[in-house]
Amino acid sequence: MRNNKNICILPFISMDRNPYDEGLPAGPCCMYQQQKEKIYDFKTYWHSNELKELRDTFRKKQKPKGCWKCFEMEDKGKKSIRQNANEKNQKKYQSVINLPDTELVPVEIKLKVGALCNLACRMCVTNVSSRVNAVYKSIGWETLAPYKYDLDAEKMLKLHAKTVEYIDVIGGEPFYNKRLIELLNWLKNEGHSKHMTMYITSNGMFYNEKLVELLKSFKDVVLIISLDGIGKVHEYIRPGCDFNLVESNITKFRDDGINVLVQSTISLLNVLHLTKLDDWCSERKIHNPQKHIVYDPKELHPRNLPEKLKEQVPDSYKKFIIEQPTDDYKTFISKLDQYWKTNIKNVMPEWEGHI
Repeated sequence: MRNNKNICILPFISMDRNPYDEGLPAGPCCMYQQQKEKIYDFKTYWHSNELKELRDTFRKKQKPKGCWKCFEMEDKGKKSIRQNANEKNQKKYQSVINLPDTELVPVEIKLKVGALCNLACRMCVTNVSSRVNAVYKSIGWETLAPYKYDLDAEKMLKLHAKTVEYIDVIGGEPFYNKRLIELLNWLKNEGHSKHMTMYITSNGMFYNEKLVELLKSFKDVVLIISLDGIGKVHEYIRPGCDFNLVESNITKFRDDGINVLVQSTISLLNVLHLTKLDDWCSERKIHNPQKHIVYDPKELHPRNLPEKLKEQVPDSYKKFIIEQPTDDYKTFISKLDQYWKTNIKNVMPEWEGHI
């Protein structure tokens, strides 16, 4: 099995959902596409023929059809989720690959805590943020039903709490969610958190001593703070955010021994300013491991940046703007500026004449 270059460790250890598929079907990762009837219940999926066949395909050193996204990325020279997962966990869990399926237990669970959020970020979407959903409805734009708290994932986590080693928590804003705090307290009080590593993504607006005490009950915590710029640029992209408060909270979390990372979303709103954020992170020795491109709202994809502004994009980010524009950013930006009573040109003067 050591020479199986096509292997992926995730089907043997992980439970996740596919956010690109209506209804959020279960899967070993967020990219996998179920090939048969969709299964949404984690426990049912873990013991399903679909997942057993997926594991067997990998054991046979073949490429499963449902994993085409990762293999396509790799063919284009990009690093895939499969490769990242193998680097992180394949060596540790190599021995479980050849275990009978009946003996396998999930050790990594993704928990989506719903769309409840305190911010209405311009580069977010209506099913991920309750605030964005409300803004779109006020403007008259189409909306999707907000994600609900994943009770099924919580049930699976509690069922296997003795063996689960990793939890990946995403929102909405997780720290804004009372049910999540109740779950974390349960894991602490039952003695399970001490053998778990939790990855949790937050906008950084929440900090208090009780929260820190709760986080420190875990074996390890990786707190991933979403930052899209410095100062007013970040506040413009994420209405309702206070950059100074976020910066102060990051310092407090780090002083308390919490491992803090920064993660950014690349859009036409910030692609000219991300090197400043990179410098900010570098000066503070904060790891900024990877950035995601915004695909929805499609108007904010960096490829839609005006040609004149593309000339100003730093060399390190030019690879994100090489595609031809496909969508009208002007109406999108103008409508949100009108709603928020803001003006992009007051924050980013380079937009003068382009809006």
